[in-house]
Amino acid sequence: PFHPKLKESWKLLSRAYQKRREFELAIQSEIAIYLEFPTQREGFEAFLEAGRAHLKQGNWEMSQRIFQEIVNQSYFPEIARAA
Repeated sequence: PFHPKLKESWKLLSRAYQKRREFELAIQSEIAIYLEFPTQREGFEAFLEAGRAHLKQGNWEMSQRIFQEIVNQSYFPEIARAA
């Protein structure tokens, strides 16, 4: 088990990296959340943010794959619609 504040720490890092336009590091932080919480709302929201960061990087193909995976697997219709 991880520390209870680990998810919040990853989110904070992701926001800081995005502000500095270090999208690859932001993606890594969001993917870490998704991998830790793959079936929970927080995990899918993090995966969606990773897709958006790929878009900001100009990586259209990877963002499209992430968005499609969210649509196919998400248990949360509002997140799937956002993708």
